[in-house]
Amino acid sequence: MVITPANRFQFLTLGVDSGQMAVAPLPAVLNPDFDESSEIVAVIRVRPNATVHVHIDMSERDRSRTARMVVSTSRMSHGDDWFKAGDDGVIVVADPCYFLTGDVEFDASGKVTSTDDYSRACDVTCNPDGDIFGQFELSNGLRGFCTSTGYGDGGYRTHIGLDEEGFAETVEVTFIEDEDDDDDDSWDDDADSEE
Repeated sequence: MVITPANRFQFLTLGVDSGQMAVAPLPAVLNPDFDESSEIVAVIRVRPNATVHVHIDMSERDRSRTARMVVSTSRMSHGDDWFKAGDDGVIVVADPCYFLTGDVEFDASGKVTSTDDYSRACDVTCNPDGDIFGQFELSNGLRGFCTSTGYGDGGYRTHIGLDEEGFAETVEVTFIEDEDDDDDDSWDDDADSEE
């Protein structure tokens, strides 16, 4: 879905089929089947050549799971990852299988062995020796960022904040909903049943 400045704050649900979410400048090396009008991807305009910062919040309950990804044109913390938006200022936030080319291949130990753009994103989140988020380099020299999505495939609530001129200032993708709300959460129930 192409985000337009109709409203200063926009909400949508981004879909995930590969258990990961990526953000990268366009033109990335696009999958020929990429459809920017799809409602499960977000094509977003930031200021041309803006520095795009990415911050990850980990789950409080399970530090091995990503709870939230925040993308901003303002620096949020000292350790933020970042990349430069292109001359046109267009970035995409989506499952990398929706917009990057290639098919990932693994060796017997589970390490990514293929080198196409989709595999480069997967190498960040699927490599057994690596983290579950980080930067990757595209074959055209641009950089992007990829993270695992908390609990894998599904639809994730996304909030986009625009400035007065219609450029995105923040994009927040929530992978794990409010962890303080135990009413509909079976996490503690499962732990109690094992005692």
